[in-house]
Order: sequence, then C-alpha cells, then structure tokens
Amino acid sequence: MESSKNNYEKQDERGGGSSEVERRCAFCNRPIRPGQTYYYCRRCGKGPLCNNHCYGDDGCVFCNPKTKKGFPKWGIALIAIAVVAIGIGVVHWTNPPVYYTLTTDVSPSGSGSISPSSSTYEAGETVSLTAHPGSGYEFDYWGGDASGSSNPTSIKMYGNKHVVAHFKVKNGNHAPGDPSSPSGPSSGYIGTSYTYSTSATDPDGDQVKYTFDWDDGTTSETGFVSSGSTTSKSHSWSNPGTYYVKAKATDSHGASSGWSSLKSVTITETNFRLTTSVSPPGSGSVSPSSGTYQEGMTVSLTAHANSGYVFDHWGGDASGSSSSVSINMDSNKHVTAYFEEVPPQRIILDMGGCIPGISQYRIKFSCYLDAGEQVEGFVEWDHEYFSGWSFDVLDPEGNVIPIDESGTNLHWDFSFTASHAGEYTIRMINRGDIYRNTGVMEIRPRGWRQTEY
Repeated sequence: MESSKNNYEKQDERGGGSSEVERRCAFCNRPIRPGQTYYYCRRCGKGPLCNNHCYGDDGCVFCNPKTKKGFPKWGIALIAIAVVAIGIGVVHWTNPPVYYTLTTDVSPSGSGSISPSSSTYEAGETVSLTAHPGSGYEFDYWGGDASGSSNPTSIKMYGNKHVVAHFKVKNGNHAPGDPSSPSGPSSGYIGTSYTYSTSATDPDGDQVKYTFDWDDGTTSETGFVSSGSTTSKSHSWSNPGTYYVKAKATDSHGASSGWSSLKSVTITETNFRLTTSVSPPGSGSVSPSSGTYQEGMTVSLTAHANSGYVFDHWGGDASGSSSSVSINMDSNKHVTAYFEEVPPQRIILDMGGCIPGISQYRIKFSCYLDAGEQVEGFVEWDHEYFSGWSFDVLDPEGNVIPIDESGTNLHWDFSFTASHAGEYTIRMINRGDIYRNTGVMEIRPRGWRQTEY
C-alpha cells in the first residue's frame, strides 16, 4: 500500500498526545524532512521508506533490491563502505520497527464499547482509549492491562495489550463480578446427570442468581442466593461430544455480569443399561432391579424370594444358583431370577378336651425367623362345634404380637411379619371345650416344630 504523508505525524491521529514524532527511513535511517513523501512497500509492508533509492515501482530494497530506479555505482560503493563500517563498529545498524497488537472487551456484555476497539501499533507508541457506555449504563473502571476510572485513558504499547472497560447501571447499581468457571466433572456419559457449581460477588452486596449455559441449546437458572455463595445446577446431555459450560450472574436489580470462563466437558455414549425380571411373576425380586452403568463396571445382583418361594437359578446374561451374582457391564444386559414355589408345611393337629374353668389344653410350634420374614397359613378343624380355642403368636421375648387373622371356628387364616430375628412361637389353647378335636395347620415358611402339648 502506498502512503503519502508528511514526515511529522501527530500522535493524536493515532490515539496519543499532541507532540510530534520524527520519522526516519526504515532502510537508510535518514530523517524524512517536513513535506517529504515517504512510502510503505506494497509487497512486504516495510516502511516508512524515503524515495532516496530505497523504494521503487517494483518494491523496496528489503524485498526487491533491483528497483526500477536502480542503484548508482556510488550507491553500491556506499553500501560496501557501510558493511565495512558495521563490521568494525563505526556504524550501528538500525533495526526495523516492532509492532504490537491491542485488543479490547467490555463487561458486562453489551453494556458499551471502546474506541479504538483493536489495532496494531509501533512499539512505544501511546494509544488513547475511550469508553462509550450503552443505553442504561455508565462507565465504571478499566481492567486488564489498564486501570483507574479516568475516561479516556492512555496505554503505552510495549507489548501486546488487552484492555477491559467495566460499565455499571446508571442508577448506581453495580453489576456482579464474572462468576468462577463452573466446577464439576470433566467427562461423563449420555443420559447421566452431573452437577456443576459457581459463585460470584456483587460489589453492592445484592443477592445474585446464576444462569448456566450447557452449550447444547439449553440453559438453567438458579434462584437468588447471597453474594459470594456457591450454588449448583445439574444437567445431562443427550448426545456425545465436547461441551463448554459457562455461567453468568444477575443481581436483584437486573444487572448482569459477563460470562465466566469455559468448563470443558466431554460426553461419551459408552454406558450400558441393566434390566432384570423374575419368573414366575410375583415369586420374588432382584436388587438392583435396573440401572445405567459405565462401561467396565461390575454390578452385584441379589435375588429375594417372596413367601412360599425359594430362589432356584439365574438366567439371561447371568448363570448359577447362588442368590447373589456379579455382572460385568461390557454391553447392555438382561438378567432373570428363577424361583420355585415351596409347598407349605402341613402339620396335623390333635387338641385334647378340657374342663371349662378348671383346666386347659395347649399346643405350641416354634421356628427361627429372620427379620422381615413373612409368615402365612391357616388352621382348619374337623369338628365345627369346637369353639372354645384361641390362637396367639409370641415373639422371641415371649410377648404376644399383633397378627392379621380372620375366619370361623372351623377355618382360621393368619399372617404376620417377623419384626426381628429369633425364635417365634405359635400357641393354640383349648379353654372351654370338653371334646377332643383334630385338624390341620398349613404354614409358610417351612421349619416349624411342635414344642409343647
């Protein structure tokens, strides 16, 4: 690009003060006099270059020494002398100028702008930055590689610079600071919920709420919490991929922060589903009954028989006859627990007669039960006129416990659940019939033995 300028350029045209800076040729280091034209090479961008044989129509001496103007013989001699002079230290070569990049940003997002927004400047150059508030905002302070609350402000370009202009709501409310990067798992599986946390501080001490952006087209918002408090939200992804989670804070007056730095989360689909069933239906259960597990996990399954059944064997993606089995989740799995019905224990009853008010006749049966074990059965007598008998269940400490019971003198149904492990007793007493009676008791689980007549 060709540029025709005077050799004295006012810095305020490039964002600095009003002092003038002397220009020198980037090749021969000669000063460019006031009013003299100088150039920037179209081919390599070097400059400024004077027109004293340093620049021609075909390029400059940096990229095309054989310019259209050419070099006179005395020019070649001067170059030779310069090379010798540099070698013995008489002349010092001047390096080409160094340039640095300035970038800018605003907080909260959309609250204003900065001019200039970004550009490249020569090393040591002073750049003036001006913050322009958006509607409803006013300038608050500078951040990044600038500081203070003066507007405009100046920055010296001795390296690449990044400057942030912070704005606040005009009513005097200050927006919360940018939240911390969401903390939580960096990897996971589709369909599994994961929790992420963040926090921010509001300079006015206002309560804040948070918006999480999950990078899958959805967001989640928390309720208001105290300034500086950590709060969390959970999310699950439906598709594999890498997602970048971010959060922003909004105070109770509606002022919002910028977005936090990003949290990278990689979601894969290598998790598998475990399902179970029982046969026949109603014969028992399996725990856990189902679930989603990561690839390579080992899951322990336990079969639980209902009253009247016993566990027999595993089927499907498991085998064996132990009531517990382990499954390696290297694919989707389905396991079936098979149970067998156990016939009830049948006990013949022989209840002797008694003299009402003087004597009684009793029989007892005992069995060890586990905590939570269910007992059910019935008593059936041969003679319907047998009416003066009673039926009780005693816990391991000898206390009568409540049971579910119903029926008639001829047929009596009962059931109960063992509250704790130990020896339980069924007691039947004839208190008022002089006649002997016989009958039968059927009961589950099996294992009852008669202990007293």
